Amino acid sequence: MGGEDGGPGGLGPALGVLIVRGIFSPFAHPLFTVFIGVSVGFAVTSRSRWRWFAPVVGYLLAVLAHAAWNGSASFGGGRYFVLTYLFAMVPAFLVVVGFAIWARRREAAMLTRSLGDAAARGFLGRAEVPWLVRLPARRASRRYARDLGGPAGARVMKEYQQQAIELGFLHDRYLRGTAPPDFVARGTDMVTRLQALRPYVLFPRPSASGFARAGDGR
Repeated sequence: MGGEDGGPGGLGPALGVLIVRGIFSPFAHPLFTVFIGVSVGFAVTSRSRWRWFAPVVGYLLAVLAHAAWNGSASFGGGRYFVLTYLFAMVPAFLVVVGFAIWARRREAAMLTRSLGDAAARGFLGRAEVPWLVRLPARRASRRYARDLGGPAGARVMKEYQQQAIELGFLHDRYLRGTAPPDFVARGTDMVTRLQALRPYVLFPRPSASGFARAGDGR
């Protein structure tokens, strides 16, 4: 049966599988998926005529990275696996984390610009914009709505935020000249839904203490 350490079915191989599959792999596979996600995002938002090739490039990079990962575990008896993880995967993971932080800040700036313009056109209130563009502010708004209206109030606030953010992304594409052909119909539906929800939504006042907590990123 091979119950000894290092033998077939022994503790050594089982421990190796646990380390590879349970500790290393959960970090590796999302990293491969990032290549596809970034490339699709570029294809949707860019005005470059080459943008539709981006998903293909992202897919190929994901496949190559996965192949290199698998190869490091089998080539040379697995001697290069840890080196590949430490000197390739870990730096790549840190780069992705840095990219995520940059993308989050860029998204906040984009939503500030697009929702500010949408508010100037009367699609939503100007005072609502600071509570919609950043994650901490959105969480603070949902807490405030839950305190006043319970779970139902929090659900209405969440739906209002989602509709406003979708409108912000769509309006940003309009401002940059990359709006889809049906952007008028989609935008009209979003604004109509926002107007229907607005009487049941109560945002915190800018002077409230929650605004300071929402703005400091904690």
